[in-house]
This record gives sequence, structure tokens and C-alpha cells, in this order.
Amino acid sequence: MSNTRVDVAPFITEQEFPPLQHFINGAFVESAGEEYSEVVNPANGQVIALVPRGSTADVDDAVNAAHDAFRQWGSVTPKEGSEAMLAIANVVEENADLLARLEAHNAGKPLEVAGDDVDGTVDIFRFSAGAARAFTEAGAGDYVEDHTSFILREPLGVIGAIVPWNYPLLMGAWKIAPILAAGNTLVLKPAEQTP
Repeated sequence: MSNTRVDVAPFITEQEFPPLQHFINGAFVESAGEEYSEVVNPANGQVIALVPRGSTADVDDAVNAAHDAFRQWGSVTPKEGSEAMLAIANVVEENADLLARLEAHNAGKPLEVAGDDVDGTVDIFRFSAGAARAFTEAGAGDYVEDHTSFILREPLGVIGAIVPWNYPLLMGAWKIAPILAAGNTLVLKPAEQTP
């Protein structure tokens, strides 16, 4: 047996990192602010990235973009919304290895646990895609004498969602998928420790 050192590839290469910017209106954009946060892998204390902290102007841009997107998304049919969420699930599944490695590096968790988080993300998008097309309770009924009541489901609009540090991808999906399934749009604020 040799004592030769074997070079191990880095957990995440520089090319595999997503853009370290805000994602607003379907694109990565530079921050309007000038403050940054260090993202530290809690498993080893290594600083893995500097990410922009959202400024008031960034939040305003994100909310305005979500309002604009709601005009279209809020009126899609359940079939169209379901198909979009299934497409998201497919993209996550196709990139499962990279996403698991990013999640493990970002949150300092074992790769196997991070892989479970990615699998759960795929599942919640597929579940919500089905739920968007299947209502389980009666849509109408006679609840008061001589009156028929109807249930009309309408999206609310833009939803603000905050994700904690410990399951950033999975908890993000737990918020994003049902919000989209209900016909809403959202602005998601990740934890500054695990963006």
C-alpha cells in the first residue's frame, strides 16, 4: 500500500456555484445595496461565499416584479400551473447531485441528508402540482335554507415568505410550491446564513 497523497476534488467547484446575486423577475441581478454577508460552512468554519444583503430598493424591486408576475400567474389554469410546477420538479431532479452538494456545503450537513432534502423538494413540487388540480371539498351546497352557496377560490396576490437556516432548499420548496399552486406569486427571503 502506497503513502501517496490523493488529491480529492473540491466539494463544489467555483464554476458550480450559482450566481451570487439576487434572483428577481426571472433573472440574477446585482444588488442595489453595498452590504454583504459571509456564508460559512458550519461543518468546517470555511467562508464559502460573500452574498449581497438585500436593500430596501432590492425588496421593492422584488415585490414589484412579483406583482407584475401575478397579473399572468394568477390567471393560469390549474393545468398550466400544474405543468409549470412539474417542470420545476424535473429540473430539480435533473440537477439533484449538484443541489445536494451545494446544500451540504451551505448548511454543513452530510451529503446523504442533503440528498434527502433534494428528493423532498422534488416531491413537494410534484405533490403541489397535483393538489392544484384536485379540490377535495364540495364546491357548492345549500348551507342556508333557500340559498345555494358556492366556493370560489381566488389567489391572494404576492406572498412574503421567510426560510430559516437549517433546511434552506426544502423549506423554501415547502413555501414556494403551495404558494404557486394556489395561483399566488412570492418574494422569498432566505436566511442570511444559508442563502
